[in-house]
Amino acid sequence: MHKSPLNHWVEAMAGFENPDVLLTGVAVWEASVNPDRRVHAPHAEWYGTDAIDQPGVDIVADLHEIHRKTHLRFDGIFCPSVLEHLERPWIAMQSMADCLRSGGYLYVDTHHTFPLHYYPDDHFRFSTSALTTLAKDAGLEVIEAGYDNPCVIQPPRFVKVWNKAAPAYLSVSITAKKP
Repeated sequence: MHKSPLNHWVEAMAGFENPDVLLTGVAVWEASVNPDRRVHAPHAEWYGTDAIDQPGVDIVADLHEIHRKTHLRFDGIFCPSVLEHLERPWIAMQSMADCLRSGGYLYVDTHHTFPLHYYPDDHFRFSTSALTTLAKDAGLEVIEAGYDNPCVIQPPRFVKVWNKAAPAYLSVSITAKKP
């Protein structure tokens, strides 16, 4: 049976006795939906990070520079719905890879097809190929990449040429490991 990137990450974290996990993008914005991500590794010591200081933010850092802002190294990084908000996600991916211990796992979930949402900005949409390239360029071994939440894009009536067979998904995710 095919495992999702999230299932790979959850299984990997279960293999650590007391993992240290970095949770990115924990600041709460007006329209934020912030489920408790800690359910994916309840035995872990979780550290929250964001670029602004708010309750729940343990490490105040721009994700592009997280490796410079903390001396901690992590067994896991959980990065949900953050990369699309960054000006240079390839730099953030490298910075997160630098924060992983050898043998550590990174999970990224971001958007493939999704409405614009500015918390505080909205820059990118991703495919599995894009996330795979970012991870490999950061020196990570890709465990699994996949799409989640199929959706339908309805073009305006005046659009006469449209590939109705092309799939669209709300989100895309990846789990990668630091060798």
